[in-house]
Amino acid sequence: MIQRNVRQDIKKALCDLTFVEQTLVGYEIALPQIYHTGETVCITVRQEGDFFIIHDDSAGMMSLESSGTVLSSRTLNALQKGVEAYGCEISGSRVLKRTQDFSDVAAFVAIVGCASRFVADYGLHLPAQAMFDFRKKAVNTLREILGDQRLRENEEITTSLGSKYHVSAAVLDARLVRTIAYIEAISGHQSSTRKFRSLFEIAKTPEIGEISRFSLYDDTSGSVTAGDIDLLKTVSHTVPFKVASQTFSNLHLH
Repeated sequence: MIQRNVRQDIKKALCDLTFVEQTLVGYEIALPQIYHTGETVCITVRQEGDFFIIHDDSAGMMSLESSGTVLSSRTLNALQKGVEAYGCEISGSRVLKRTQDFSDVAAFVAIVGCASRFVADYGLHLPAQAMFDFRKKAVNTLREILGDQRLRENEEITTSLGSKYHVSAAVLDARLVRTIAYIEAISGHQSSTRKFRSLFEIAKTPEIGEISRFSLYDDTSGSVTAGDIDLLKTVSHTVPFKVASQTFSNLHLH
């Protein structure tokens, strides 16, 4: 029989993998699920009139297209049927579900996440990338470079617009008194789009806007495009993962 404290530890660990962030377009929920590309499944909830709209912000479709799958009418029909099996629909390129009952929202977030993964996984007949959590890999590397005491993982930040975000890592100064850098792990196109929004709002927030911002991106999978990098450069210093150790050691963060 599983001991009670073990059950509680497992439940807590699962809950720690779920984040809810308030944004300008609603609430963004990171689920304890990943796409086959290694990106975290994130679902957006917003209210329109009497309805709550729960959708994947086109993440499933973007993941499918990035795998090289051609979206023919036959493919789109197959995707629509598969998504309908989850009680969802494809509207534009988004997988979504609607409800008027707030008590349905949590369950529908999980369902939309599953349906979004169905869309993304449809292209798995193509050569698949190994599954991994780039964010965890990046944070562990930063911890090795900077030390455990100076790193705060999943630091919550409230911007001047009222949005709440969790940055991948906040770095403290050598005396462990003040934050001197925010570092975001960028695993792919979807991640770059979301993190650009948070980095932009951080830059415009007077209390924290002067703190250095870095986008540490995955330069091995090809899922972060040149356009993504150019966009992130407008709000942060962009750093390819392969030179993370050299870069952060030389930036006098110690």
